[in-house]
Amino acid sequence: MELKGRPGDQRRALKVLLGQGNLQVRVTAAKALLVVDRAAAIRELKKVEAINCLPQSADAGMTLDYLASGFYVPS
Repeated sequence: MELKGRPGDQRRALKVLLGQGNLQVRVTAAKALLVVDRAAAIRELKKVEAINCLPQSADAGMTLDYLASGFYVPS
């Protein structure tokens, strides 16, 4: 990811996209933020999951499940 390779890991810049209107943007930003701001990313994934709008809610829920089980380890 381009932002990951920049000095200081610029993925933090994606935090402004959390809570934005587009659910796909929110899920994608939250996944990218898991390494640099795990708490905020998990909060956002839980919010999207609770909205229950497919496919983004399912993606958020599966990501949370995979994180909890250790199947998915963000890098």
